[in-house]
Amino acid sequence: MLVVRYGLPLMVIGGVAAALAVFAVLRGRWLWALGLVAAVAGLVAIGYAVDALAGPPRPECSDPC
Repeated sequence: MLVVRYGLPLMVIGGVAAALAVFAVLRGRWLWALGLVAAVAGLVAIGYAVDALAGPPRPECSDPC
């Protein structure tokens, strides 16, 4: 449930920000692109933190039978 509640919105927002950064680079707006890349890096850090705080996977979920 943690993935749906926190991971999915982070991935969607990060994907939009990454696409906007690519368009900003193509249009020559380097300062906008740098800001968007920093935003994506921040979202990645938040995603790793949420994953780390979630704890290790449960034993019944880690072994595919």
